[in-house]
Amino acid sequence: MKFVLTVPALLSLIWAAPVLATEPTVVEAGNMEVAQAPKRRGLWSELNLTPEQLQRIQQIRANARVQMQQVLTPEQRQLLSQAQGQSPAERRRIIRALNLTEAQKEQMRLIRANTRQQIEAVLTPEQRQQLELRRQRRGGPKLM
Repeated sequence: MKFVLTVPALLSLIWAAPVLATEPTVVEAGNMEVAQAPKRRGLWSELNLTPEQLQRIQQIRANARVQMQQVLTPEQRQLLSQAQGQSPAERRRIIRALNLTEAQKEQMRLIRANTRQQIEAVLTPEQRQQLELRRQRRGGPKLM
């Protein structure tokens, strides 16, 4: 299966991903700490995830963000850090300015696909069905 993703979509796990925690938390992964913001309404609340599912998905997403950070050069990480707190248009401009290589884009695609598979494995069949319906409505990639 081939995913067609834009650079902003590839980097969504780093900065703009839906957040699962009900309170701010920090997940230590390697030498980096990844902060989680408060819970947002939307997909995750619609799926009625259990606390165990929330915790597992939070760990999967934190690991993915660390992996994506490792794909970037120090200069790219520095530039990307400027995107935090910016308007969506400004974030897109900064992300385009990263000038990811084809190899970096492919690594990001692989990390994202692997993350999606891991998260889907945590869900019940009913939750996967709900997720698939939502993705179809917004035109996102289908479940594997």
